[in-house]
Amino acid sequence: MNQKSLIPSWISHHGIDAIQIPKHDRPLVKFSLIFPTGSFSDPLGKEGLSNFMGDLLLRGTKNKSRDQIESQLDHLGASLNAYIGYHSFMIDGYCLKRNLQDLLELTQEILLSPSFDDGEVEKLKNELYSDFMLRLEDDQDLARDCFSKNLFQGNRYARDVSGNKPSIQGITKSDVEKKYKEIIHRDKVLLGVSGDIEEHTFLQLIETLCSSLPEGSREIISDHHVSPIKRNKIFLVDKPERSQTQFFLGHPCLHANHQDLTALQCFANAFAGSIFQAKYMQEIRVKRGWSYGASGGVDAKRDAGSFYLYTFPKTQDTIEAVELSMKLFDQAVHGDLIEDQLLEFSKQYMLRSYPFKIDTPEKVLSRRISDRLLDRPEGYFESYVDRVSALSLEQMRDAAKAHLDPKHLIISILCTAKDLEGIENRLHIEEKEVIPFDLE
Repeated sequence: MNQKSLIPSWISHHGIDAIQIPKHDRPLVKFSLIFPTGSFSDPLGKEGLSNFMGDLLLRGTKNKSRDQIESQLDHLGASLNAYIGYHSFMIDGYCLKRNLQDLLELTQEILLSPSFDDGEVEKLKNELYSDFMLRLEDDQDLARDCFSKNLFQGNRYARDVSGNKPSIQGITKSDVEKKYKEIIHRDKVLLGVSGDIEEHTFLQLIETLCSSLPEGSREIISDHHVSPIKRNKIFLVDKPERSQTQFFLGHPCLHANHQDLTALQCFANAFAGSIFQAKYMQEIRVKRGWSYGASGGVDAKRDAGSFYLYTFPKTQDTIEAVELSMKLFDQAVHGDLIEDQLLEFSKQYMLRSYPFKIDTPEKVLSRRISDRLLDRPEGYFESYVDRVSALSLEQMRDAAKAHLDPKHLIISILCTAKDLEGIENRLHIEEKEVIPFDLE
């Protein structure tokens, strides 16, 4: 697919910023309505409130029950979903072109006249409690959650978008109604549409979805502060009878709009990215067979970010694997672990794989919306190939030396803690904390 044919422009209509990506080979249409307020706005102690409100929106209006909504979607062969992020609340709809008007009317009813039924409030709480219990079975997620909470300590990125059991318990119907009024209004709303749609239908869609939204004023909440890591700290997430561990190590890093991000991503890809030739994969899996996978990279969010390494060895190999990870990290940044040839390979891989990231209208739409929510400048999406092509080896190495810090790390390990007794001494870690895996 020709990249230039997929580069749309934002337009402003009725005060809404909207974007259209037409493709007429299939009679399908997707729309995304984005309210740029997410979990960052949740009150302290009621984390997960925005997500809770979003789930309730699809569970009934003043005229339709949850079952009636789901039955109508089935009849239309359509889908309608709500997603919450740190910085946005999104309604996604997908249907056949001939059913678009019916789906838009249903979406409008859901947005403008939710019931927030007391019974559904309690049902959702019970479902979320069950989800929290199921998450305790996912060792990788437990290790990742501990890593993020401690790396972003004091920042809103340390919060879980879904909240936790105590925070959900404290949510009332009044809280939900207040959050609804805070989020669902016209100010700064974005609309993206892709698929088999003409311009006049696109403009009508804006009218249908957005013109009836109430007026409002939206505060965009930011949180750029992340406390520096003053000394290495290890967290053992203690879970009984583990024969395998999961560990993350890393530190705070660049936000999504930093000028050095592309250069650092290319370096990180050579060191620990998705390519099999990455040094971290080669050393952990290929040479030593400690784990089936070993990866890492830069997780750049709007206001802050992190660099991390991740792998999952057997318990008896864990201390050596963490020790080697720290050593490789230092050699990558300050030594000669990453050869020029590998950096060039990483750069070419990023260029070759890029077309597959924009080969459908839906993917292009997602990237354009993401860039807007990340507060990136107009044209960021279009300039990707030029930015990567212009990278020099020196720029990649300079970015790594400027922004990667192997000496100040947070290490999170899901394990049976007694099996790693003395790990802090072996690794010369200044501070260790053991955390029960089921701690709220």
